Amino acid sequence: MGLTNASDYEIEVRGFCSSGYPGPWSTTYIFSTDNSCTSPQNLISSNVTSTSAQLNWTAQSNVLYYQTRYRVQGGGSWTNGTSNTNSKVISGLQSSTSYDWQVRAVCLPSPYSTSSWSIPADR
Repeated sequence: MGLTNASDYEIEVRGFCSSGYPGPWSTTYIFSTDNSCTSPQNLISSNVTSTSAQLNWTAQSNVLYYQTRYRVQGGGSWTNGTSNTNSKVISGLQSSTSYDWQVRAVCLPSPYSTSSWSIPADR
């Protein structure tokens, strides 16, 4: 039986006597599974030009895909994107402008769970 990340479960057990008759059910035990979908780490910008940059991070396990976002450093609206790998090229950036960017993982199994957004990195 597969369990889902970040979910609550209840379990009861009972034994069967040698005669084949079931014994009584145990008391209910309640437990929660961890959210094993962790935030990507080691964010690095590479191949930076005046209008583009490649965003890189350490790959996580059990990831379906990654969500990315970036904005002008210090505020403004986020521009969102996705990546099936642990990197993303962004283009159309303004020259001589600093940007913040973040990434989070969307993890298996279904129903999908997401990690927290990473700590902002800059370009």
